[in-house]
Amino acid sequence: KNGWTGLHYATKAGHLNVVKLFVKSSADELAETKEGKVPLCFAASNNHIECLRFLLKHKHDTHQLMEDRRFVFDLMVCGKGTDNEPLQEFILQSPAPIDTAVKLSSLYRDMSEKEKERAKDLCNVAVFSENMAVELLGISASEYNAAILLKAKDNRGRPLLDVLIENEQVSLVLLHFKEVVSYASVQRYLTEIWTASVDWSFGGFL
Repeated sequence: KNGWTGLHYATKAGHLNVVKLFVKSSADELAETKEGKVPLCFAASNNHIECLRFLLKHKHDTHQLMEDRRFVFDLMVCGKGTDNEPLQEFILQSPAPIDTAVKLSSLYRDMSEKEKERAKDLCNVAVFSENMAVELLGISASEYNAAILLKAKDNRGRPLLDVLIENEQVSLVLLHFKEVVSYASVQRYLTEIWTASVDWSFGGFL
């Protein structure tokens, strides 16, 4: 009736062994309650860190969870006292960690302006996510062509560079990774983006 499964109840109660048993028995980790909550949400909202760690290593929908502001907030709360380990795990287990880190940083910044009582904590995790994005981009750029990375598309078909610009992260990434920007391929791509987005017609000023 309410959509709750045994895995939901076990996760909410924090019974890790029972949660593991359900998952081993092929319980649906993506099953939603009537309110659209998956078991992972209850691990976060009830601060059951071990259950959260375990479920993050199993099937979950990163993009759907990021649409749930409550889950994003709870993820921050769970990181208190654990050096943001659950947040780090969420980012690293996602299909596109750089994209996830950039978007989470922007989300936390927005939330810090609305949640005044937790503004400092939210700002801290925004910076943490931002730093992870920078570090991951640096690691990836050393392994792959940087221009290809910037052209990599997110789940909505937007290139990474567009996501960085939209989330006001591009300047920080470019400042931290001058070696990435120095690549000729990246320079060409940035020039293409710049010239395509600027109207060079001066007719409107005459």
